[in-house]
Amino acid sequence: MIAYRIKRAIRSSDILARYAGDEFVLYLDSDGNTPLENNDIIDIAESIILSVTKPIDLRNGEYAKLGGSISIAIFPEHGQSYEKLLKSADQAMYLAKERGGNCAALLS
Repeated sequence: MIAYRIKRAIRSSDILARYAGDEFVLYLDSDGNTPLENNDIIDIAESIILSVTKPIDLRNGEYAKLGGSISIAIFPEHGQSYEKLLKSADQAMYLAKERGGNCAALLS
């Protein structure tokens, strides 16, 4: 259900992959002519958070409400290798959790 919601919140050109357990990796690419600005990335992240935090109908009259934090790493500013980008994203996740979760964090 969560993967489906994330997929609906992103653009058709974006690539979503389950990384581990409850972690996903999302690859956002510019359209080739105009690079994505940080504000565009934050807007996409906030859209994902809104979709993930909507209650889930468990079909027995009960609902589950989940949360989610998003960490953002940008190539090449935060790393030029897969490993470095993941490490930067991990650092940003600590920022998101320090802020109380259910938010997106981008390294400065």
